[in-house]
Amino acid sequence: MPIQRPACCNLGRPSHAGLYLHRYLAEHDTNGEARRKLFDNARDIAISDVYRTAYLRWNAALKSDAAILLGVFRVSDRLMVGLGDTNVLETGLTLHHTYGVPFIPGSALKGLLRHALEEIDASTDARQALFGDTTAAGHFTFLDALYIPGSAPDEKPLRGDVITVHHPKYYSDSSHRWPSDFDDPTPVTFLSAGGSYLVALRGPNSAWRALAFDLLKQALATNGVGGKTSSGYGRGELVLGDVIPKASVTRSGGANIGDAPAPASPAFSPGAEPLRKIQALRQKDVKGQLS
Repeated sequence: MPIQRPACCNLGRPSHAGLYLHRYLAEHDTNGEARRKLFDNARDIAISDVYRTAYLRWNAALKSDAAILLGVFRVSDRLMVGLGDTNVLETGLTLHHTYGVPFIPGSALKGLLRHALEEIDASTDARQALFGDTTAAGHFTFLDALYIPGSAPDEKPLRGDVITVHHPKYYSDSSHRWPSDFDDPTPVTFLSAGGSYLVALRGPNSAWRALAFDLLKQALATNGVGGKTSSGYGRGELVLGDVIPKASVTRSGGANIGDAPAPASPAFSPGAEPLRKIQALRQKDVKGQLS
């Protein structure tokens, strides 16, 4: 018999997707109908005008810092950050605590870039300069990448998704029953995100910022950030520049601002060879370029 939640779940749908997902599950049912309804309603929550104002303020603050390089990350399909977070729904999604919109934590971008450098066997000096170690702090700061208002259709960045477990008894039964064609697949619903995100890197000088940006661009295109990257999630294009939402676009929908071309920057060369540059770095070169 389903376990009913208090009547507070019937007070109406709020404007904060994170609050709705954490507090408004009506019942714990066996067929997952309440869960699917919760996700469907969460997808219909558009971002608020308050978040638009906060984004504009954040954008202006970043542009006023000469040590920050801005870029727009356009997700090719879907983004899944925080899938393994502890959650009563079994599948998590990283949402902004204050505004309830998806974002990419700076720690996720930093981890992605560090993994990419390890894959290409970059020099120890380069990794120390970017990330630091137990003896010294790194010279780069990876800020949270916030969702760009207007970059998702109708200002609704959340999307419905499904993971299908084809052999549930093989994974859950203590007897480790062998999988077969007679098993019943179990679809598990969850939420992912779309749209574009404002990436910000703070570094010591323009040459190193451009190098780190180029490396991150390649990592986002080939590796992807977040979960389920082997299935194509979290990949996309990172371009220099920023996006300022048009005042004419309201939370009810409008132009797809996040797809607008970002301004080019003369400090970045698309033909740079970051791998060659990193492998050629020597200790004295690093010390000479960093304060």
